[in-house]
Amino acid sequence: MKISNFKYVKILEIILISLCLCASMLIFFHAISTDARTSSLAASKKLAKEEGAHFELYLDLWEVMAELRDENNNVYYLTFCFYRSGPYFMELRYYLAGLYDVKEGRYYHETRGDKLLTEAARRELRQKAENFPENTFFADAAERIKNSEYRNFTALNQPPTIYKSRLFIQHDSFHFKRISQNLFLYSLHFPVEGKIVSLSLESFTDPIVYDNKNPIAPGDGTDLRSYAFPEMRFQGTITTDEKKLSIYGKGWYYHIWGLTS
Repeated sequence: MKISNFKYVKILEIILISLCLCASMLIFFHAISTDARTSSLAASKKLAKEEGAHFELYLDLWEVMAELRDENNNVYYLTFCFYRSGPYFMELRYYLAGLYDVKEGRYYHETRGDKLLTEAARRELRQKAENFPENTFFADAAERIKNSEYRNFTALNQPPTIYKSRLFIQHDSFHFKRISQNLFLYSLHFPVEGKIVSLSLESFTDPIVYDNKNPIAPGDGTDLRSYAFPEMRFQGTITTDEKKLSIYGKGWYYHIWGLTS
């Protein structure tokens, strides 16, 4: 029995449509499983807390680096880090924001911070100044601290806001924070020498996690933990008084915390 051309074409259409539907369903369910796999850790409250500051330990360091391009294919290298230490004899809040413009051959950067001794250290210095009057170092240091002169950075005009429960660091017009509970999506914004850099950065894979079982550098005498996103996608803008450029690129971000021995 012969099949007419019309019926033959219709059968082919049904087969092609069925195949397309099957392919679409496979892609859809793969996307769901991928999102679920990624967001299962992204939505973890434990990881969110690890991303925040560890004030009970000596230090935290958050660092971001990226290679970016603008709409004219000009290349920029971005560096950002925020460091805190304490709560023992010294408290430090410090950040560096840098942008290297390859075409101009110029490095735009800004650093701000405070290096302040804690009350425990102040008491110890005062005690040493009394116990060792012949050593002028202790007396001079105690006097400088009394006069609030113990700083070695461009002073922060106010303490930065840092959260313990999640990643949120803000000071004046600069911030670095996570902006999604279910995705590894972050926002970085800072001014630097007349430019304003505003970026979103996202990782589509889980972070590489280092801990005591997988130390940063075995046998180096440290007790540090960290996680890292080795390949993140960046997009945003660089704004000046004259223009706003769209930028995009790839880079990485990591956070280290702990107490050195």
